[in-house]
Amino acid sequence: MKNESQQPEGRIGSVPYLNAHPLIFGLQTPVFLDVPARLARRLREGRLDVALVSLAEYFSHPRYHIVPASAIVSQHAAGSILLIHTVPLDEIKTVHLDPSSRTSNLLCRVALAHFFHRHPRYILPKRHYTRWRPPCPKNGEARLIIGDPALRERDRFKKAGCRVTDLGALWRRHTGLPFVFALWLARGKSHAMAWNRPLLQAKAAGLRHLKQIASAQNVISPAAALYYLRHNLRYHLGKREWHAIRLFLKLCHQLKLFPKTTCRRLC
Repeated sequence: MKNESQQPEGRIGSVPYLNAHPLIFGLQTPVFLDVPARLARRLREGRLDVALVSLAEYFSHPRYHIVPASAIVSQHAAGSILLIHTVPLDEIKTVHLDPSSRTSNLLCRVALAHFFHRHPRYILPKRHYTRWRPPCPKNGEARLIIGDPALRERDRFKKAGCRVTDLGALWRRHTGLPFVFALWLARGKSHAMAWNRPLLQAKAAGLRHLKQIASAQNVISPAAALYYLRHNLRYHLGKREWHAIRLFLKLCHQLKLFPKTTCRRLC
């Protein structure tokens, strides 16, 4: 679906997951796709002008300009941010994080520390889960999986007897707030201003064509994809979302995951 209005020049990037498809559906401009961690690196290096990146990138580099057109937000269950484990959450000893997304890794640490008073050992694998099928955790271990791999592998883990905890639902249960996983960031104010309207129009086109998006993807069944896009996700960055962002940053700061100066700047 092409947007008829003229779109600005510039290099734009997005995460490749199903959750981002409605936000880029109406764009004419070619979009560079990669996992959040590598996308953030390209934005830092100046190889992209605007990118839909992990919230943690804004915490780390708050001089970026937010393009407020849209964001990836879970109101309740996220559906694709999953902690796989075989023991209760307050008994987990080791967590294998997902190298694709820093925000999800931080949420896992915040949730276990603040909600369950648990400080397990964290391991960051070098291998992304895009094509690799990770094994079930065992012996007090847990494994964090995000994005399309989480959507694809959820049922397999359940059938294997694993417990599956949705971190978006866990956050909502303990805070009563939505959770913002990703947002559009621009390297300069001019790019942020130029891209806001086209990204709003792209989102509007995507939301009008959710059935088409769900039918075209090959991650999960069209029915499951449509439910995921309609019920698990929201794409608005409003007051409650900003409240959640500030609370998350404060909790991260209490665990010394970000410097105090960042907390002062954003909270």
